[in-house]
Amino acid sequence: MDGNQKDVKALKNPKSSEANLFNVKWLVTTILGVWPWMVGSILVCLIVGNLYLRYTQPIYRSYAELMINDSKRGGSNGSEDVMQMLKINNNKINVDNEIEIMKSRTLMMKVIEKLPINIRFFVTGKFKTTELYSGRPFDFITPDSGDFYYNGIVQVLDKNRYQISDAGDPKNKIKTCFFGDTVRLSAGKIVIQKNNLTVPSATKYNVSVIPVLEAARQFMHAVEFAMPSKSSSMIVLSMNDAQPQRSVDILNTLMEVYMRKNIETRNRIAQSTINFIDRRIDVVGHDLANDETTIEEFKQKMGIADMASQSGLLVAANAETIRKLAEAELELDVMGSISDYLQNADDKSIVLPASLLENAGLSKMLDEYNEMLSKIDLNLIINTTENPATKGMISQKNKLKQNIVASLASSKDELELKVKKIKEELGILGGDIREVPSVEKKYLEYSRQRDIKQEIFVMLLKKREETAIEQASTVADAIVIDPAITIGMVQPNGSRILSTSFFIGLLIPFAIIVLRRSLNVRII
Repeated sequence: MDGNQKDVKALKNPKSSEANLFNVKWLVTTILGVWPWMVGSILVCLIVGNLYLRYTQPIYRSYAELMINDSKRGGSNGSEDVMQMLKINNNKINVDNEIEIMKSRTLMMKVIEKLPINIRFFVTGKFKTTELYSGRPFDFITPDSGDFYYNGIVQVLDKNRYQISDAGDPKNKIKTCFFGDTVRLSAGKIVIQKNNLTVPSATKYNVSVIPVLEAARQFMHAVEFAMPSKSSSMIVLSMNDAQPQRSVDILNTLMEVYMRKNIETRNRIAQSTINFIDRRIDVVGHDLANDETTIEEFKQKMGIADMASQSGLLVAANAETIRKLAEAELELDVMGSISDYLQNADDKSIVLPASLLENAGLSKMLDEYNEMLSKIDLNLIINTTENPATKGMISQKNKLKQNIVASLASSKDELELKVKKIKEELGILGGDIREVPSVEKKYLEYSRQRDIKQEIFVMLLKKREETAIEQASTVADAIVIDPAITIGMVQPNGSRILSTSFFIGLLIPFAIIVLRRSLNVRII
């Protein structure tokens, strides 16, 4: 009777060792009985993990470092060197904007066309398809635009011939062709050239071609940009790809294309300034030649041999006044030329040479106008003319142009009044010098006109030479700190997959034991 009561208490007590589901003795004996299944489960899972690693395409990571030169560059004025005028942006460069330019579709399309990576080679095996990049067995060329889709098979027959399938043909016709010949397929024209790796083989290569635009959209999203610090102008470019050499080539080429674009933009501004100066040199040079001819004819007509000795008194009395008049008329002439150029030239090609003006306020406004033109040009790489930001920039540019035209008109009026006053002073001085012959006065008038033209001509020649030197020595506002390299494989993680396979193999037998134990309805 007492024994039955103890059994009942044991059944009611969940902490009793007899009623415990995971009886230690039972667990140990069970494990000893199924250890071969545990070992087998672990081995099977490890084999599956190794097969996964064997047939999964590895992904590699590459990176490069680029530094943007964001130094301050002051605006130019009349006394500064024209090289300051050629800077694209007179303010601190916005690194975020430069990143957006490097992300642009236009730059990536140039990268695709240069490599080109819209043409891909594959070798299909029994269990795995392998892509070829560095070891391409031949060169697949699209002589036209290359903007078509093609996916076909190419097999090298011998050193002169190959076979290619016309994927666009309904019957998938196989053509035998010679290396170097232009072949017309349903998709478009192609040319296959031999290289050092071209050898006859039974291997069939799958060649895939997609349009440059589509390839650019794919790869432009694969490149990542990061700034290590907001206070620095360093940009880290990185990319994950199954072909490590391809990612290295893409990053290096992208930086190269970006810097070339930067140089081309600055050279365009320099060339526009040179063209403007050349036109002014032609006009002023023609006027100067006419003045020289007039003086020579006048001297011959009047029989003048040594005008310097005859006009010494007038030169001494009027030297300072004539110098002031020459400076004022020079500035008035330059200002009038720039005003005419601004009103008559095409807005899309205007680049105003601010350094040709002595007026600091006007020079600053012209610098702002040049900067706005460059911003609009760079913004159009990313956006269209209908974009609100672009419209805002264009509206701001038009307002600047109106302000410049108004300021030029006001400054011209002031200069014309100044010239008028100086001429009145010269008239008063001329009336006081009664003994100067009228011939000498006429000669001095001709000489004064010639001196003005000569000073303008010399100034233009100097500015053109400075601009040409700057254009020849233009470098990009960026420096490649570290060219692209591959730092290693990021996927798949071999150690993690193998360790996960081991634990799964260990847990499967335990899970089966626990499941069987929980479903057992017999009293043990």
